Amino acid sequence: MDFFQHQDRARASSLKLLVLYGFAVLGVVVALNAVAIIVANLIKDAQADHAVLTDVNTPAAVADQAQRARQSTLDRLWQPQVIGLTTLGTLGIMGLASLYRKASIAGNGAAVAEMMGGAPVDPGAAALDPDARMLLNIVEEMSIASGVPTPRVYVMDNERAINAFAAGTRPDNAVIGVTRGCIQKLTRDELQGVVAHEFSHILNGDMRLNLRMIALNFGIMAIGIIGWHILRHAPRAASGGKKDAAAGIIAIALVGLAMIIIGYVGLIFGQILQAAVSRQREFLADASAVQFTRNPSGIAGALKKIGGEAGRGRLTHSAAQEVAHMCFASGVSSWLSAIFATHPPLEERIRAIEPSWDGRFVEPEVVTRTRDRSERLAPGFAMPSGMSTRKADIGTSAGLAAVVTPPPMAMASDTRTIEARAARVPPVAGTIDAAAVTFVDQVLDSLSPALLHAAEDAFTARAVALALLIDDEPSIQHQQRLQLQQFDSPLAVMTVEFIAPIHSLPRAARLPLFDLTCRALRQLTVSQLAELRAIAEPLVRADDRLSLFELAMLKSIQQIWRDLERKGREPPPMYRSIASVGKHARLLLTAVARSGQQSDWQGDFSRACRLLDLEPTLPDRLSVADLSESLDVLRATSPAVKRRLVQAIADCVIHDGRLTLGEAEIARATCAAIDVPLPPLYAEST
Repeated sequence: MDFFQHQDRARASSLKLLVLYGFAVLGVVVALNAVAIIVANLIKDAQADHAVLTDVNTPAAVADQAQRARQSTLDRLWQPQVIGLTTLGTLGIMGLASLYRKASIAGNGAAVAEMMGGAPVDPGAAALDPDARMLLNIVEEMSIASGVPTPRVYVMDNERAINAFAAGTRPDNAVIGVTRGCIQKLTRDELQGVVAHEFSHILNGDMRLNLRMIALNFGIMAIGIIGWHILRHAPRAASGGKKDAAAGIIAIALVGLAMIIIGYVGLIFGQILQAAVSRQREFLADASAVQFTRNPSGIAGALKKIGGEAGRGRLTHSAAQEVAHMCFASGVSSWLSAIFATHPPLEERIRAIEPSWDGRFVEPEVVTRTRDRSERLAPGFAMPSGMSTRKADIGTSAGLAAVVTPPPMAMASDTRTIEARAARVPPVAGTIDAAAVTFVDQVLDSLSPALLHAAEDAFTARAVALALLIDDEPSIQHQQRLQLQQFDSPLAVMTVEFIAPIHSLPRAARLPLFDLTCRALRQLTVSQLAELRAIAEPLVRADDRLSLFELAMLKSIQQIWRDLERKGREPPPMYRSIASVGKHARLLLTAVARSGQQSDWQGDFSRACRLLDLEPTLPDRLSVADLSESLDVLRATSPAVKRRLVQAIADCVIHDGRLTLGEAEIARATCAAIDVPLPPLYAEST
């Protein structure tokens, strides 16, 4: 099952889950209606009995007694007004509560991490914390190797158990939360296995489903919470001391008690569904972690240490129950584990990875940490003294180049070709390969500490991202520098300082560097991102020359801005067939074919169109604005359509089983622009 099938399965699972939760909601509604009818009948009977006792011989009392005698059981059960009000009230309470909970954790996983007491790891400060630095390094390697935007990392300092989770609605707004015990007690290989497990949840589309289950369970639990408040305040109704209020007080108390029972019984069924879904996905995530790292002993070792500690990964935070199904290990204890356990037994998980396991757990101890490439970052990094911030110095300052120019990399050039097969590209989407992790590790090690820090710091990352949009061709670069001079902004000045050091990097290092900047860019405000967009868009359009690589990076910046405005909410796929986006697919394939190294680009275009069952008709024009619109449309296609698009893009750039590094990065950046993560396609050759 590949990335696209996982995405489709995640959506299908969400639909099934909603149907099952619908039955739970129906049960709650029916139960509350039964209580409402019983209470309504009790109130009517009490009122009628009171009337008889006070004035037994009045015509009204006599008529009421006659009517009650004639009333059948069906008449007492069928009370449309009571049923209607109870149903609407129940659905309204549950719906509003679910929407409230969804809104409180919507947008990105940061809300969940902060709810659990997590604090974001600052890359600069992490240089002084070897445990946090190692964690950041592992997350960076995994994200760049898989093509997934680098998630923000949170550490729950008050949690000493070994545990972790991934949260968010999509890969580009995900976060990874890790307990302090996890980074203190695990070796690097074991921590890498845990992180790979969480990346599997990100890539398989599990995160959105997990957040949806939190919201739905809260909606059901709201019935019980309201019932508790009703029961708590019911005695106050007796303060007047009137005997005729007794029936009302009893009725209110019964309603409150019934809502507590029904609400929490409904929650139990919701948690059973939650646990069943979670257990199924944990085995898949464990298997994926082994596939990603090619190191079964890593994740198995982490599971053995969890089994060896007293709490077995148990979290102490009050919100642990809500997020237990999202954690690497079960974050809470269950009195009926066979039904409510959110994870398979540790023994089963370990034996699925190591069939010959001897059954012994390992008591974890704090690991003495050696430096984990923390030399990448320079503690106390400040803006180099040679960097100019004056507008007049745009295009002339060389102060930063002397500081951040990286050492030469032993990496193939853009024009050297490697062996590749177009048919193998779609299956590797959304996966992590051990060779890709090794390659990314080499790339990150090769970057100078100052340049790496600049990419990870929110203030300077804007300038790094803009410098990556500057073209290598001198005439185009000149036009872009002139464009920068039109902005009276320190950001424009800072951008020029990074042009020389960044353009001394081989192309293979540029996209990983941009991936690092995106994590920092997500920390900016709307106004800061608006300024970044205002400078970036004219740079890409400076000479109206189409550079697909630069445009793909610009689209990533624009998507970060959109996410911030939408609070992370992404509309569902709008286009489910190639025919519905044929015009835009042709335009993209034209741009990809023309960006390649082959002279017969029209033949590549025609072949790719035939793969999509499209007529190979070239578009009338190919402008930056047109291609930008097409990328937006193609991003909104279904996973099945995206799979075919990726296959066509791969067929466009791979010729006779050969692929240049420049073409590989164009394909990778283009796929990222339509929300398909690709690992480095050339990692195995390096």
